[in-house]
Amino acid sequence: MRFRDYIKAVTFAVFAYPFLLIAEEPGTRIIDGTPVSELQYPYVAKLKFNGEILCSGTLVGSRHVLTAGHCFFDSRNRRAVGDTDVVVRLGGQEFQSSKVYIHPSYRPRSAACVEGETDAAIVELVSTVGGINPVALLTSPVPIGATLVLAGHGTQGEGSNGEDGTVPEDGIVNLGSTVVEGFGNPPEQNSSSTYFYWTFDPGESNTASGDSGGPAFLTSGDQIFLAGITCGGDGNAEHGTYSLDTRVDLMAAWIGSITGATPGNTAPGFAGVTAQNATQGTLFSYTVPVTGSQPLTLSVTDLPEGLSFDGATISGTPSQRGTFNIQLSASNSAGSAAATLTLIVTGFDPSLSIQKALLQFDFKGSSTDFLDLTGRISVGPKFSPRSKKVTVRIGRFSKQFKLGPDGESRASGKSYFDLVGPFKGKFFRKSEVKYFLTLERVPFYDELATLGFPMSDQAVEGQEVPLPVTVSIDGIESSATAILRFRSRDARWFVPK
Repeated sequence: MRFRDYIKAVTFAVFAYPFLLIAEEPGTRIIDGTPVSELQYPYVAKLKFNGEILCSGTLVGSRHVLTAGHCFFDSRNRRAVGDTDVVVRLGGQEFQSSKVYIHPSYRPRSAACVEGETDAAIVELVSTVGGINPVALLTSPVPIGATLVLAGHGTQGEGSNGEDGTVPEDGIVNLGSTVVEGFGNPPEQNSSSTYFYWTFDPGESNTASGDSGGPAFLTSGDQIFLAGITCGGDGNAEHGTYSLDTRVDLMAAWIGSITGATPGNTAPGFAGVTAQNATQGTLFSYTVPVTGSQPLTLSVTDLPEGLSFDGATISGTPSQRGTFNIQLSASNSAGSAAATLTLIVTGFDPSLSIQKALLQFDFKGSSTDFLDLTGRISVGPKFSPRSKKVTVRIGRFSKQFKLGPDGESRASGKSYFDLVGPFKGKFFRKSEVKYFLTLERVPFYDELATLGFPMSDQAVEGQEVPLPVTVSIDGIESSATAILRFRSRDARWFVPK
């Protein structure tokens, strides 16, 4: 389910419990999804309470359905749905609940998807479900960038407006798809997080109220795995909002302790390895979509220059343009697998503008001499400044800076080079940002003379001299030339308007 600030109280139970509020975190019809017969996905469960939709779920054992923990608590965080109060619909059949197991780390509260508190529950049925096979559990982290199939019986709607308040009738389940973007609470990245998330972009689908506990499936080879269950999200499930799923791989052992099943020893597989695009000189990260039982050995070869591999993630800043075929291999005690990842590295057109300049050049080595430059520079899409190396060259003179996570340089002395622009997480929101450069008490004065700059006591009012500047950020260069004019009243050079 989805909810603003993670939770929204929805009133059900107008029959036996007319004043009961169930904490139903927002979800959608799988917003921008497709309705299909429940017989096509008979293992996707519809949970009812007093005849109304409560949540969605997935058959994970012969008589066990996995869903969200918050489904059973009201807006005051009190247990409101009892062990035998739930009717579960699976593939056209209906079953009564006999027991509800809440994950031991879950804590009912006015917020959901809380780190370290696994939002999950298992509904045990009074009888075995015949003719429907339980879904296999994903026992390794869902790969970032992998496409997931979402399913649920919750509120319907469109991405332009979000939830519209309608729900599918019995016999219909809604399907959609999305792409995993990270672990944790966006825009944070935490590989050990209890949750993974995605942003609802046009062309994708989303979850909403009533989809809580519903499945996100990952296909690897010919097998379908349950990767996550709907936990929550923000907004009204419209485009631009984000959603979170509780990770199944982190609770597989708990599920098995209740269902009596032990996750099988599954051979490795690569779940939907698709070609990736990267930009030269821009931070790139890709988590290899590998499945299979742990312990699992994963190796990568033929990486282009600038990229490295750690854990299951390829990351770095590619310094070469071209098409690269990266070889992937995985093995465990049940078998091995191989795949090829095609990485297409393109360049962007770096540009540098010099909008303002101020130069004071009295004599070589003067403590009062300085150069200030201000302008704009192209850094490319999704540029993270953290630890980037910047080299500024003026003629034969060069000085290097190292950027911090805020875009400010970590150089000693009086000189600095800073990038300034709006952030989204760790990245600049725009591909072009402002820069500020100050050079003070550094030995570039000989170069100024070589470039044609006279000292101030020899310069003439209105005299103009070109100043060529090159800025290199992690090997990507951009250059510009400013015409500086001498102003005798303060003995400084500047960019004329």
